[in-house]
Amino acid sequence: GLAVAACGEGSTDQWLVGGSTEVGRNTLILLSNALDVDATASLEVFGERGIVDAPGMTGLVVKARSQRIISLASFVPGLVEPVVHVTTTGGQVQATLQQTVTRVVTPSGVDFVQPGGTPALEQIIPGVALSGMANQEGEGGVVTNDLAPTIRVLIPGSTGAEVTATVIPSTGEPVVVKARASAMHTLQLPLAGLTDGIYTVVVSAEVPLVAGVRTVQNSVDAP
Repeated sequence: GLAVAACGEGSTDQWLVGGSTEVGRNTLILLSNALDVDATASLEVFGERGIVDAPGMTGLVVKARSQRIISLASFVPGLVEPVVHVTTTGGQVQATLQQTVTRVVTPSGVDFVQPGGTPALEQIIPGVALSGMANQEGEGGVVTNDLAPTIRVLIPGSTGAEVTATVIPSTGEPVVVKARASAMHTLQLPLAGLTDGIYTVVVSAEVPLVAGVRTVQNSVDAP
């Protein structure tokens, strides 16, 4: 198989919505510095249990014209739905997550997650391709495993709010999902009751949030 990520520009403030450090999941944070000066990076990691307090997540030096690779599991193992906030001083880096999945002993895919939008009252995620949705009905509105597509949401501020996710198809009526999100805790909303197709997902709240969408492609169905 092949996994690629589009080229991006360096920044001093990036949000990565994706990854997992459950058993069999390995998430690497790739910090690339294309400039002629060193950059010093700091990581904030949020998850379903709240913000992570772990030593070693600040003062990470990324040398000029080099890349530094950090294992997210070395900071926080067993995290199901992380969101990583990368900030830098003294320079800029391009941050990317690389996730691999192994189920028992079977390799089950690799993916790259690039930075999404900074916290805002509304996040728009176009071009979400869903396939094999006939069996994705969820269990009581809860995403129970990473074989199911989902919308991952984080309110990084100090106040929680109701989150509204509107899933807009190319034809037909939008599907709306609502849930209460606690401050600094990640939340995963199901993409259930949909048919295969291409969608735009709009996630909004009364306080700034970040969001991302996970879809799953069966290699048997891949072109």
